[in-house]
Amino acid sequence: SLLPSSLGACLELEDLGLAQNVLLSLPPAACRLPRLRSLVLAQAKFTALPAEAGSLSTLLQLEVSGSKLQSLPDSLCDLACLRSLRASDCRLAALPEGLGRLRALQALRVDGNRLTRLPERLGDASLLAEVWAGGNLLDCLPASVGLLSGLHTLGLSSNRLPSLP
Repeated sequence: SLLPSSLGACLELEDLGLAQNVLLSLPPAACRLPRLRSLVLAQAKFTALPAEAGSLSTLLQLEVSGSKLQSLPDSLCDLACLRSLRASDCRLAALPEGLGRLRALQALRVDGNRLTRLPERLGDASLLAEVWAGGNLLDCLPASVGLLSGLHTLGLSSNRLPSLP
């Protein structure tokens, strides 16, 4: 199933909820919505987000949990306003290395994936207060996590961590 490309003409759209649909892709036109603040694509059928998703400059929340995503585009690291990224129970093997550039990010949920490590510079996302990364294959944490002075929740259950930094 596809969304019509005319969706890009909805210039006042702020919240787009498409959870539990059988969408095969997100049209690039949806990534040009100038006021979009919340994009909910939980349990969608697609395996990738378009690189154009990084141009959603007003996006505050991205929810893709339960989808079949195998990766997140590096362009997501350009979302300067993003406060919440939820990508739990997908098929992610890695996160974009530039995730630490998300200076407004406050909550990161990536539990239940196939992650073997978190981005080395994750600690540069200095407003992170919650990180949920349980149920992965993590065997180490980046030392930069220690820079997250406002971190109040760090969920790391069911990983392969022999020690903490």
